Amino acid sequence: MENKEVKCKCGCGKTLLEYNKHNHKREYINHHINNTPQFKEKMRLTHKGKIISMEQRKKQSEFMKNHNPFLNKHHTDETKKRISLANKGKIRSKKTRENIRRGHLGIDTWNKGLKNCFSKKTINHFKKIRKGENNSMFGKHHTREAKSKISLANKGNECSEKTRLAVSLTHKGIPKSEETIEKMKKSRRKQILPVKDTTIEVKIQNFLQQLNLEYFTHQYMNIEHGYQCDILIPSMNLVIECDGDYWHKYPIGNKLDHIRTKELLENGFKVLRLWEREIRVMDLKDLNTLIAGVIENGK
Repeated sequence: MENKEVKCKCGCGKTLLEYNKHNHKREYINHHINNTPQFKEKMRLTHKGKIISMEQRKKQSEFMKNHNPFLNKHHTDETKKRISLANKGKIRSKKTRENIRRGHLGIDTWNKGLKNCFSKKTINHFKKIRKGENNSMFGKHHTREAKSKISLANKGNECSEKTRLAVSLTHKGIPKSEETIEKMKKSRRKQILPVKDTTIEVKIQNFLQQLNLEYFTHQYMNIEHGYQCDILIPSMNLVIECDGDYWHKYPIGNKLDHIRTKELLENGFKVLRLWEREIRVMDLKDLNTLIAGVIENGK
């Protein structure tokens, strides 16, 4: 019997001998039947509804570590391109995403707890392929729900000094558009900094309460060099600044402080700047006299 070469029926284009050594007719190269749509559908139906236990998953994982046919091998650039094109534009259904999520529950990622697990070459490659239009989030925005989830997930996490420095260096020298700068300014206006009032600010606030004067703290002053003032008394249009001796350079004061004082006066506000050493020894009567003097002089 003539044992001629025939093409594999899976469609791979490779050839095989029509009969094996036992004279059994062959249609597929070993394991190539696994690539046929009929076999895949059969396997899908066989496993449909089956839930694999965590113990079984661990056994499979351990087995594949030593028996993985792709161990220490790599896809060629051509194969990577074909896989990429085949998956391009595919959107997983909610059900599929949920199945994937459940499948990963309780399983630690391979790089959990590891540091410097990627080479510099790999990191640079990641940066390159995720830049601009190649980034999956290019031109898109997170929903409010997604932002809330990210915020809750990161709550309480503190970045190390090394991470902060790395982030700072990444953004260094990158020019920001006018639109981005304006967005940053608007966002900054809503932030209350510092988070905790200083002792001298608290002392002045307590005095104002005793004088029955309504005041607001950390109000954004919409001037050319906009900032959040320490205390604003709306009824008097009065801004009170409690300047620490060190940070505000006693006795000459910061150049920016003088600029802002000038801009506030030009916009119709009255300004009372108090040094830390003045506030430390100040009593209620002293503050009342100073406020009266500023109101009387109109500046």
